[in-house]
Amino acid sequence: MSDGQLVEAAWPGCGGQIVAGATTRHGEGRTGRYAHFNLALHTGDDPQQVQQQRSQFQRLIRAGQVQWLNQVHGTDCFEADAQTVAEAPTADAVWTAQQELALAILTADCVPVLLWHPQTQLVGAAHAGWQGLLAGTLQALLAAMPASA
Repeated sequence: MSDGQLVEAAWPGCGGQIVAGATTRHGEGRTGRYAHFNLALHTGDDPQQVQQQRSQFQRLIRAGQVQWLNQVHGTDCFEADAQTVAEAPTADAVWTAQQELALAILTADCVPVLLWHPQTQLVGAAHAGWQGLLAGTLQALLAAMPASA
């Protein structure tokens, strides 16, 4: 499904409980260097505008909470829950068992890798650029998740 700002697809086999999506460049009222639905605080864009766009994103995806990361092309990963969303930890991978918690991965020329474990309902997300892939980001995420691959 696409509404011009968000492209989303239900994850097969999960009964519609997990949705994967990507934002587009379309939207209203954005100005500046990264005017097209910029969700990144590290780009030099107006932080207040980015926070407003993040709030709009949260409404678009109908999530109770969103876990943001300070991505650095590394291998650190962690478990997200209701207490961790207040800050954006430095990590390139995250996992959770908590429902209504969206895991946000920011990409430009990197790839978001999404994981789901059907027996435990764990979901994971990784920022997969060449540096992180070479360093073992995906292996670190799989090792951190408390379920067999």
